[in-house]
Amino acid sequence: MGDKVVPLEALGDLVDDGCSVAIGGGWFSNHPMAAVRQLVRSGRRGLHAYTVVGSVDVDLLVGAGVLGHLSFSMVTLEAFGLAPNVRRAIESGRLPFTELTGLGLLVGLEAQGRGVPFLPYRGPFGSDIPARYPDIHLALVHLGGTRILGITLTMDGVQGVEALRVIRPAHAIPIHVDDYTVFKSPLADFQAAYAASGLITTMHYLERGETFQFDPTGLHR
Repeated sequence: MGDKVVPLEALGDLVDDGCSVAIGGGWFSNHPMAAVRQLVRSGRRGLHAYTVVGSVDVDLLVGAGVLGHLSFSMVTLEAFGLAPNVRRAIESGRLPFTELTGLGLLVGLEAQGRGVPFLPYRGPFGSDIPARYPDIHLALVHLGGTRILGITLTMDGVQGVEALRVIRPAHAIPIHVDDYTVFKSPLADFQAAYAASGLITTMHYLERGETFQFDPTGLHR
């Protein structure tokens, strides 16, 4: 096998049209932008890109017409909103895509690296949290109702209450409710759903900057 380390200018010779490429980085950081731009300059077409949390790198490849398929867990520009090229390509049907859980994609890549066809893992079906941890004292409920490309990133109010119904904590604190303008479900949604739920979880609503003293010995059902 030849040396995999090549000059940036030779990347187009290493990656042929129709090849599969895995792109690193996460959220809005550490993406291989020099390599991405070189693939664009090389005029490659029909690539199958794999990314766990893609961002401007994937959006640039889609906008330049490089990709023929995208397998991903999420593509986001974070506070700058949705990735416009990815969104338009998927909504128009121009870009075939495969949505995977982040864990499922990582396990699949690990299997490929080990040279095996698959690796087993417990799929995201239901929850065994109550059986494993029947006495949860405190839950931090991650809210906001953020969705990107149809993918739910953070729970809305109703989903937050359903999560409490499943794990049955003694106390709960809703968090992540007003950090970004892309949030679609305000805290009031969660408060209304909780009030109508009949749950007996003790709720603690904290103002920004307020602290909560967590003492598991003092948090009882």
